Amino acid sequence: MLEQSNRQLAELKLRQQKTELENAQKSLNNTRKELTTFAVFLQSKNDLLVKLRNMIRQGYKMTGDELSNHLKSLNLSLPNTKAWTKRGTIF
Repeated sequence: MLEQSNRQLAELKLRQQKTELENAQKSLNNTRKELTTFAVFLQSKNDLLVKLRNMIRQGYKMTGDELSNHLKSLNLSLPNTKAWTKRGTIF
């Protein structure tokens, strides 16, 4: 009887440990997915900043109407800030 109770207790502890391990792995997988999504998000913002920096540098070489048109084009290249807002911050 005592031996059977000990075995049942050991089985119960083993099931509990398996459940805890499964929960930890699910949490880890969710965190990995969030990090991957955030890394892609940051990379796209970085790409945009590089593009904007290059366009600004091109503008240094321009004057008059050419510069005005270039600035308009640059402004149109900026994304909608609401679309680029994440967790209440821009960039």
